[in-house]
Amino acid sequence: MLKSGMKFLLLIIGLVLTMQSKALTPQDFEQGYYHLLNQFMQLQQQRAELIAAQDEAGLTIIEQKKLQGLDCSIWQAESNYYQYIVEKFSQYSDLMRRSGAEVIDSRADFQDARSDLLRQINDPKNTCQKTG
Repeated sequence: MLKSGMKFLLLIIGLVLTMQSKALTPQDFEQGYYHLLNQFMQLQQQRAELIAAQDEAGLTIIEQKKLQGLDCSIWQAESNYYQYIVEKFSQYSDLMRRSGAEVIDSRADFQDARSDLLRQINDPKNTCQKTG
């Protein structure tokens, strides 16, 4: 009986250690978080640079297509960013608290925002279906 109790205890300890080793450290979470945020911001910067010299009506056909592609990429990057937050919401909340920021949006808010983006990406009026 003692042997089976010890085996059970070792199993529990092994499971706890395995779960902890697979969990993201705060640094791992932050690296992924900032990577996705940076991708999103870089795409927005590219979009801003494309239209900086003129309004959208003044863009050539090629520039308009590039702008549409950037819009789709921005929506997809933002969707990926929201998905990461949804999947790791407790780590996101911890990061915000450590940064001195208040967590205003709930996990459900991020899920809803992502759903809206996916509808936009998949809307036949947009050209994202091939890239999104």
